[in-house]
Amino acid sequence: EHHSRSRPKMAEPEKAPQAESMSTGEGDAQMLQRSAAYLPPTLVRNAGPPPCKRVGWFAAFRAWITGAHLTLGDEREGSRQQVLDENINLGVISALFATMVLPMAFENVADLVSPEEEADFLQSGFVKAFDIEAGEVGRIKSDITHFSFWLSSLAILTSLVICVTNLLGVNELGNDDRVYLFLSRMGFWARAPYVTLLLGVTFALPGIGLRWAISSFGFEVMLVELFVVLCLAGNLFYVHIRIVQNMFGVIHDSAMFAPVVLELSALKEDLKLYMENEADPSFNSFLAALACVTKEGCIVPLSSHTRLRAKIAYLSDMSVRFGVQVSDEEITRRVLFGAGEEPGSLELRLIQVQCVV
Repeated sequence: EHHSRSRPKMAEPEKAPQAESMSTGEGDAQMLQRSAAYLPPTLVRNAGPPPCKRVGWFAAFRAWITGAHLTLGDEREGSRQQVLDENINLGVISALFATMVLPMAFENVADLVSPEEEADFLQSGFVKAFDIEAGEVGRIKSDITHFSFWLSSLAILTSLVICVTNLLGVNELGNDDRVYLFLSRMGFWARAPYVTLLLGVTFALPGIGLRWAISSFGFEVMLVELFVVLCLAGNLFYVHIRIVQNMFGVIHDSAMFAPVVLELSALKEDLKLYMENEADPSFNSFLAALACVTKEGCIVPLSSHTRLRAKIAYLSDMSVRFGVQVSDEEITRRVLFGAGEEPGSLELRLIQVQCVV
C-alpha cells in the first residue's frame, strides 16, 4: 500500500514533492477532507472507472421497470444472504397481493351484473360522461375486470413461485461463491420475481380503475377524484425515478476513490489531534474520524491495513496513558495474531488498569 500526504509540519519533508506530483501531474489522487474537521486533509487515490454512472430520467425509468437498479450492490461476499433476503421479501409481498387480486378475479367470472347493479351503475359519472347505454355497463365491467384481474393473478403467482424456487436453489448452492456464479449466469432472469410482480400490479390497474370509475356517482365527484389520483400517480412515478437515480449516483460517487491508506507515523499524529479534541475518545470513534469525505458527501473508508495500524497506534497510546509497560513489538504481535488467552495478555492488562481507574 502506498500513501502520501501533505501537512503544515511534515515529519519527512522529502515526501512532500511526491504528493504534489501525484495530485497535479498524474491526476490519480486527490486531497480530501477528513470526517473530523480538526484533522488535516489527506491524499487519496482514485479507484478508476466506477461500476456505474449517473442516469437520466429515461434510463432511470428503464432501470426501474427491468429491476436493473437491484444489481448495483451485488458483491461476492454476502451474496447468498442477499438473495435469500430479496426473495423472501418479494415472496411475502407477492403472497399479500395474491390474497387481494385472486378474490377479485373470481368475483368477476359472471358475464353480466345484476339488474339492481345495472341501475346503480347508470347513475355513475363515468357512464354519463361516455354516454354508455343500458345493458353495456355489465359487459364492459365483466370483460375488462375479468381480463385485468386474471392476468394480474397469474403474474403475481408466477413471482411467488419463482421466489420459492430461488430460495430452494440458493439454499442448495450453499456458499457465496456458488451463489455469485449462479447470479452471473442467470443475468436478467435473476430479477424475474421483481419484474413479474411489477407486471402483476400493472395488470390490476385497469380493473381497479374501471371499478372506481363506474362506482363514482356524479361527474363532478369523478373529476375531483381523478385529479387526486393523477397527483398521487405523478408523485409515485417521480419518487421512484428519484430513488433509482440516487441509487446510481451514490454507487458512482462512493466508488470513485480507493480506501484511505495512512502510515503509522501519520496515524500517531492524527491520534494526538484526536485526543486533544475529543472529550470521550474511543477506538471506533477514532476510526470514524480518520475517514475522508468527498465533496458529494460520500465517506471514503480506511483500508484494512490502515485499520490495523490505527489499532496499533491507539493501543500504544492507551498503554502509555494507563502506565502499562508494553513494547511496540508486543502490541503489533497482539494486533496481527490475536490477544491469546493467557492472563498476561495486553488487552486483559489494559482492561484491568481501566477498571482500577
